[in-house]
Amino acid sequence: MDKGANLPAILLCLGVTQIIGYGTLYYAFAVLVPDIAREFAMGEPVLFAIFSAGLLAAGFAAPWLGRWMDANSAPKAMAAGSGCAAAVCAGLALAPDIWTFGAFVIALEFVSLAVLYDAAFASLAAVAGSRARRAITILTLNGRGILQGAGKVTRKDADAKALAEFEKYRIEQDRAHISD
Repeated sequence: MDKGANLPAILLCLGVTQIIGYGTLYYAFAVLVPDIAREFAMGEPVLFAIFSAGLLAAGFAAPWLGRWMDANSAPKAMAAGSGCAAAVCAGLALAPDIWTFGAFVIALEFVSLAVLYDAAFASLAAVAGSRARRAITILTLNGRGILQGAGKVTRKDADAKALAEFEKYRIEQDRAHISD
């Protein structure tokens, strides 16, 4: 079998997992911080400091994990990392106090090394061979040919579509609004 014979399917799967992974393991934190701060009666800066400590810990662990993936299997690391990330997310949801929550946040940032871009790039290098650079470019959504017809929609058409969609949204919001 040709190395990377199923590359389009692999890229599709990795693209979906990266979107879900970043949304869950990275970007959601900032959105959830106000509610988490209320839950633990803690200031938001403390929560962002915990998150930063997790990023720092992950930074120290990255070279070790990278060497392990190179020597063993990046795709297996991603699979194991996904399972661990799910378990750590469950722990976050059940954390009874800020200390337990903080430990899980730090663990989550460590586990994210095995799930996000670095592991995905190593996986593509393992399965795509000489096509790895192009595959990585496509995964990061910078590849040409992803948006067929790109640039053919005029600004006027885009604005009209956006306004029409907003008007539909506004009407729905007005219907749902309950006055004081």
